[in-house]
Amino acid sequence: MNEGEYLELADQFKEIMNNKDNEIKKLYEEKKELKKILMMAYSFVRILDELIADDFSQPNILVNVLEILRGFLSSAMDKYIFNEDINE
Repeated sequence: MNEGEYLELADQFKEIMNNKDNEIKKLYEEKKELKKILMMAYSFVRILDELIADDFSQPNILVNVLEILRGFLSSAMDKYIFNEDINE
């Protein structure tokens, strides 16, 4: 392999690495946005749950669905935001 071929391979490798770095940065930003959305959804469900917890005029199904959703989002928060293993 001569010097020109070596430089061409190095340039190709550099381009591949730059593309991979850009992909990683994009995925990191997407992950950060999804975490924000998850935290906001959990906050909204928690507020709704607190608001209707003492309101006995609400249908039981609504209360049950909110409790299930709150539990699901809470588990997701522990796993994806706080990086806790649920099985610990």
